[in-house]
Amino acid sequence: MNWYTAQALMATAKDRSKGKPIGNNTRLWENYRKTGTGAKYSITLHGNEIVRIYRDGNEYSHAGWQTRTTKERLNNCMANHYVYQRNWVWYVNNGWENDHYEFVNGMFISRDGTLYESVEQYKRGNPMMKVIA
Repeated sequence: MNWYTAQALMATAKDRSKGKPIGNNTRLWENYRKTGTGAKYSITLHGNEIVRIYRDGNEYSHAGWQTRTTKERLNNCMANHYVYQRNWVWYVNNGWENDHYEFVNGMFISRDGTLYESVEQYKRGNPMMKVIA
C-alpha cells in the first residue's frame, strides 16, 4: 500500500477517528498516535503498528509478533516484495531481481523499491546489504 492508496481508503472511512478497517483485526489510521515520525498513515494489527506510510516509502515492523498473520498483513501492504520465513528467520525478497534481505524490524522500503534498515538509513542513503537465503 502506498501513500495515495492509503489516502483514497481513508476518504471512504465512516469515522476517521476510528480508522478504516482493511482486514480482520487490521485498520488503517490517519496520523495514528502522532508519533512525530512524519508518517501520515499507519496500519495496525490487533492494535500493534506494523506499517507506517510516508510519501516516499513505507516502514515495516512485526511489532514483536512474528506470526503467520503478521507476515500475511505485511505482504498485503508490500508492492513487489514479500516476507517469507526460513529456519525461523524472516527474509524479504524484492520479487524482480530475486534478491534476499533479512527482515529488520523497522525496515524502510522506498518508492523505488530500495530496502533500508530504517528511515534514518534511508535519509543517509545507506541501502541494506543483500543476503544469501
